[in-house]
Amino acid sequence: MKPTTDTTELLQSRAILYAGISAVFTSPVEKKFQSLRNGEFRNQIKDAAGLYDEFLGNDRERVQNHVAAMLDSFHKEQNILEYEYINIFGHTLSKKTSPYELEHLQNQEIFYKTQSLADISGFYKAFGLQVGAKERVDFISVEAEFLSYLIVKELLAHQKNLGVEKIDVTRKAQRDFFNDHFAGWTTQFAKNVIAHANISFYHNAGKYLQQFIDNEKTYFKEDET
Repeated sequence: MKPTTDTTELLQSRAILYAGISAVFTSPVEKKFQSLRNGEFRNQIKDAAGLYDEFLGNDRERVQNHVAAMLDSFHKEQNILEYEYINIFGHTLSKKTSPYELEHLQNQEIFYKTQSLADISGFYKAFGLQVGAKERVDFISVEAEFLSYLIVKELLAHQKNLGVEKIDVTRKAQRDFFNDHFAGWTTQFAKNVIAHANISFYHNAGKYLQQFIDNEKTYFKEDET
């Protein structure tokens, strides 16, 4: 099964946009966030957003607009990014902007939270991945990076002609993890970030996440039909 150009470019765009989310919502002191200082990576995110909007035929708000606004403010606001990150996502603020899935579960009973944590870890382990000791498996950056990884796996399955079964496994994992974990809490999380952000970078980061999730819901819904 040879991938079409459209298939390849759409998968690449989605993988880059998830990688962008992973970087943006990491602490500014972390190496992953510092990758945004790389002009090539910033351009990749901008280009990916543009292609993504075209492929999905977006006539609503465009992901590209929010990505461009966010990255344009990156250098202007870089001296206050760390302070604002702590202000929005730190311990002093409400759990509404916590970047961890378990803090947004409606059921906060320890058994339910333990089961949810085990389910997230199970997805990672199924693909031979293990989260570093200093990171939580339900951190938005980790979850977004995992989805990016799954999309790259699907792309490679296409390119290497590994067959429909291999492609379907990675696509199903994307859909299941997105629906069971990522989309549910990050939808409201994005709205809360937009509401609490005091600077353009994080306001538009929330918009980027919000619009991208909305479009991904459509993407997976159409994929099921």
